[in-house]
Amino acid sequence: MSNATLISSKRIYYLDYLRAFIVVQVIVFHSLLPYVIGYDWIINDEAKTLFYTMWCIVLDVFMMPTLFFIAGYFSFPSIRKNSIRSFVVNKITRIAIPFFIGITMLVPIICYIEALTYGTTSSSYTSYWLYEYFSSFIDTKHFWFLSSLFFFYMVFVMIYSMSKEKFKRVYNESSNKSVSPKTMILFLLRFFIIGIVVFFATGLFISDLNWVAFGKFIIFQPTRWTNYILYFIFGIICFVKKVEIPKNLTQKLPLLILASIISILGFLAFKIPFYYENTARIDVQFFNAIIYSFFCFIMFITLLTVFKRYLNKPSKTWGRLAANSYTIYMVHMVYTVLIQYYMVNLSVSIHTKFFGALIGTFILSYITSEIILIVLSIVGIGKNKKTDIAVPPITKM
Repeated sequence: MSNATLISSKRIYYLDYLRAFIVVQVIVFHSLLPYVIGYDWIINDEAKTLFYTMWCIVLDVFMMPTLFFIAGYFSFPSIRKNSIRSFVVNKITRIAIPFFIGITMLVPIICYIEALTYGTTSSSYTSYWLYEYFSSFIDTKHFWFLSSLFFFYMVFVMIYSMSKEKFKRVYNESSNKSVSPKTMILFLLRFFIIGIVVFFATGLFISDLNWVAFGKFIIFQPTRWTNYILYFIFGIICFVKKVEIPKNLTQKLPLLILASIISILGFLAFKIPFYYENTARIDVQFFNAIIYSFFCFIMFITLLTVFKRYLNKPSKTWGRLAANSYTIYMVHMVYTVLIQYYMVNLSVSIHTKFFGALIGTFILSYITSEIILIVLSIVGIGKNKKTDIAVPPITKM
């Protein structure tokens, strides 16, 4: 990315809006899962479709890396503006506490619906919550993202506390410099090589889609986690080095979109007919690491460029969605599985079920979030002093 421009202290609207967009895609993703071929989710519909399966496969690649990049991007300015102690307290308040609220109040509802679906409980919800969930079945569900994010932040705090002056020096030295094409190409080359090697090496020991747990609270997919770590670090580096998407890239957006479409087709052509039947082959795993890393990055940079070009400005609609996106992420899955549970046996098409879950989840989650934000603003929590839009916890600087 040549002629990189300096990042100002102004609000970076397009990243706020991109994060909100990705959260909506998470709702889309969870609304699609009952209809994915070869996958049994919380609600398992007998009707499956290849189109929804392909849609899920595509979304699964770039959603979370994008969120981790944005979180990493705002890490340094947040800790620099305040202090290490304030940063840690902020993350405990905005991530750790909501995480524990989520796994004690929201996830039990999801797990109860799952237990009813698969016939593993006959208890009332109260009995299940008190005597089954907490005794042997505590889970994180979609709150895995918060536990991983909190872990990444705490590792960043430890590194920053040992290298504070180096961070500041690199940031200050970058003030009047632009990133040369050679420097950026070399950096991206290292980024890809590390990503491919770590993804491939991890996949030799555990399947690409498998989940593992550290205790009860940190649950993740090891191959994907390596990618999330890279994008989190990538975000930190981009802010510290003051790298932005250059104008000449936004002017080539049609070519970038075309490249994204071609990469989607190529990725699906590999995944659907070939990959899942040959996961034991080393060469297939290596090629999977290459194509996954490339596809993830091309989708990520395309989304960044689209939002930078068209949405890097104030917008009431996008502003409200951005303000609510964090809370929407927290509550949405309860609504999704409840709607799917009551629709699964209806004699309607899977498209009606999908859009019913998607639209219903979005509306109910948005209303719930607005109510929560109103309550928090009344008690003086979560309001940005410089604007009438509540600052999303992940990207608050």
